[in-house]
Amino acid sequence: MKILGGLIESVVMTKSTRVNPLGGERQLWTVRLGQPLCEMLRLDLPRYYNPGPVARLRHGISQAVARHVLTHQHQPRDGWTLDGLIKAVAGDLAEQARWNARRRLREDAAGLLEIGIHLHEDRVTLPHPPDTLPHPPDACHTRPVVAGSSGTSGRAAG
Repeated sequence: MKILGGLIESVVMTKSTRVNPLGGERQLWTVRLGQPLCEMLRLDLPRYYNPGPVARLRHGISQAVARHVLTHQHQPRDGWTLDGLIKAVAGDLAEQARWNARRRLREDAAGLLEIGIHLHEDRVTLPHPPDTLPHPPDACHTRPVVAGSSGTSGRAAG
């Protein structure tokens, strides 16, 4: 794909407001996505999984590894190496930081197993492809949804 432009085309503050759960009111915005971002989203491989169990993992490194594994179409023949996954999601780490990441992943092994991700010694495997993982029909959206903004039409309200 060859395309130039911004990921966000524009942000317009609207006249509409909503109650701010932290107190007072908040003004809503209309955010228009740029063509490059829309094309990247359109061409992206569709992978759907229930994000709840991933969000419940205790450590951020575990969440990053789970998202990485669940969004890959194919896994390596014998699964991923633990250090390879850590490097893929966190970059090159110093020895102590890498040791801490391994420890945190092992602490979350039970939660990863609930998602279907097996952590065994220094290997990580996903026995079945991500598209076959059970998830509620409304867990993931393929179309725009209202998410605390002024709407999805691209027009400013008010």
